[in-house]
Amino acid sequence: MKRFFCSVIGILTLTLLSAQTAAVLDEGADIKFDHDVYNFGTVNEDGKIFCTFTFENTGNQPLEIYRATASCGCTTPTYSELPIAPGEKGTIDVAYNTDGRPGAFNKTVTVYSNSRRHPSYSLSIRGTVISKNNSPASIYPKTIGSLRLKRTTVSLGEVKVGSVITETVPVYNDNTVLPIHIKVTNVPDHIKVIVSNSEIAPSQTGMLTISFESAGANDYGRHEDFFHLETQVEGQEKVTGSIQVTSNLQEDFTILNPEDKIPVVEYPTDIIDLGKVKQGKKQTAYFEVKNNGPATLIIRKVVNYAPAMTVKAERKEVAPGKSTRIKVELDTEELLSSIKYYLEVIVNDPLMPRKRLAVMADIVE
Repeated sequence: MKRFFCSVIGILTLTLLSAQTAAVLDEGADIKFDHDVYNFGTVNEDGKIFCTFTFENTGNQPLEIYRATASCGCTTPTYSELPIAPGEKGTIDVAYNTDGRPGAFNKTVTVYSNSRRHPSYSLSIRGTVISKNNSPASIYPKTIGSLRLKRTTVSLGEVKVGSVITETVPVYNDNTVLPIHIKVTNVPDHIKVIVSNSEIAPSQTGMLTISFESAGANDYGRHEDFFHLETQVEGQEKVTGSIQVTSNLQEDFTILNPEDKIPVVEYPTDIIDLGKVKQGKKQTAYFEVKNNGPATLIIRKVVNYAPAMTVKAERKEVAPGKSTRIKVELDTEELLSSIKYYLEVIVNDPLMPRKRLAVMADIVE
């Protein structure tokens, strides 16, 4: 009888939690795209090409697009910063620069908003660029000494923490007479780089294979790594260049089970207006962060987008029913006019893993 009673209580608890989760999801803004993949097909290497993704706010509160980030600098998303009313539509316009990028491409744009169900949403553009010519300079536009590379920035896009992502960088020896020697140095511990051949014959190709072990990065949000390539042709000076690896590290909530307890984060305000602040003065403000869920809330990271601000969470772990504060200190020493700066809080709430907060001030002499 006791076991039966406990089972009933457990079922009722799970039911209540499910109902609470459903209620949270039913409140607020939501985003729904008409399509999330755009295929350009075959295009010529002739400047920028454009496409549009249309979305609708299917929630019951205004939808705000916080930002849209591309997986590489060749892709540029634009959007309106005005709130989208419930039932209304908006667009994300994406431009891709084909110059110097012959061959197949598959790029990602991640849209961040206040949608309860989809706080981050991935869009993809793909296609194939027909080269203007087949010269090595066109196919391998980047250089480190006599070594030509397809790219020197490897953009991994959105990466789930715990996964391993592998990318390749084709390379070419631009010296038509002598071989080129390649050495990889200063590689972070969570990255492995394999060179197909450490010596590339004249006018021949090779390959860099880069494996990114995301768990070892010990980070969340936008993340950058660098390693060096040393190249040398006999009789010439050694030339060293950097390879950048960028990623947007996201917590993997797909590993959660339906019965798992989750934190529920709440921000009583998402903007603090400091009013008039005398130039040269340091001003302190606080954002409160509440945990309304049955599991511990973990503040993974507080991202600061303004050099004039310093930000810090007073506690990284917040017990159920408790709250903490994020301290913001604004240094107005070099500020001369009105400002609106942003910070972003990353937490382990699967319903709202990211939240953008704003600090405003009118700097006066």
